[in-house]
Amino acid sequence: MASTGRGRTFTVVTCVLAMAVMAACGSAEPELPIPSLAATPPSESPKDRVYEQIQGSSPLTSDEIYRLDKARLAATGASDAECIAAQGFEYVPSAPEISSGGALPIDLSEFDEAEAARTEGYGIIARDLAERDPRVPSPNALIREALTPAERLAYDRALDGFVRDENDENVFGDDGNLVRVDGVGETCRDQANERNRELKAEYTPAVLDDPIWNEFTKESSEIEGRFEADQRVLDIDAQWSECMTDRGFESLENPWAAYSLVMEPWEAWKSAHRSDDGTLSASDPEIARLQASEIAIAVTDLECRSEVDYDTRRQAILFAYEQQFVDAHAKDIAYLEQAWSEVD
Repeated sequence: MASTGRGRTFTVVTCVLAMAVMAACGSAEPELPIPSLAATPPSESPKDRVYEQIQGSSPLTSDEIYRLDKARLAATGASDAECIAAQGFEYVPSAPEISSGGALPIDLSEFDEAEAARTEGYGIIARDLAERDPRVPSPNALIREALTPAERLAYDRALDGFVRDENDENVFGDDGNLVRVDGVGETCRDQANERNRELKAEYTPAVLDDPIWNEFTKESSEIEGRFEADQRVLDIDAQWSECMTDRGFESLENPWAAYSLVMEPWEAWKSAHRSDDGTLSASDPEIARLQASEIAIAVTDLECRSEVDYDTRRQAILFAYEQQFVDAHAKDIAYLEQAWSEVD
């Protein structure tokens, strides 16, 4: 039966209304296509470069932020100490441990990855053995340990108010948060955290709360996921995996799996053999066997990465995704560069 005019009108109106609703609701932006590789891939990360461009426009330098962060953490520790002293206890503020924004970059120009693989593998076991000194208790742990059970209970309630079990360990609730003692009021740690927030707010750029900045950082963090799902990347991983299989290391999907093949048995050995004071016995023959295994895996990993040109090919694809992101957000980048330049 031929359609009526009324039917055609209903169909047209319905389609128009649907399009209007989609526009009003703000339909999601179409996903960007898989990027093509540049004829000459960039030598540095386009994403890193644009973040340096945006935040480099701020008069608040990384050295100044480092100074302010250090002062803030020192003031937070002092707040803890003053508060707990008012309760009749002693507390030693710890020295702030933060990374310096002005630290010099690590010079890798003379680093020989092949030599490192032949001598230490990934360096996993060697690093741990070099840092196998006994665990030194913190001054506050020693202060607390010297208290009587009643004093320790009062100290805990004053400092942080957290419940501890029969093994003197913090108790976690079903929500994953530390359980507080029923009826405990504001603690010294609560006061210190509030002081920390106040001080940080004094120099935290308002642009960090800007929806455009938040969306920009969110989308830039998603680049890695799109990159890892790219069939070209999966093919490179498969070629590396086949190479490792040919050399006796089967069922490894990517170099991270090779790294884990070293890390997991080493962590298990450490857990079973670390002494009460935290030391490791470097003379145990099992360590030599684990180190030999680490070296064999790392050397083979490096050989296979070289054989399939693993790092260079993956980097070219990653940088193509990053450049695509940068090109698609040119207006946001210009806006954010201006916003960061206005930071007090």
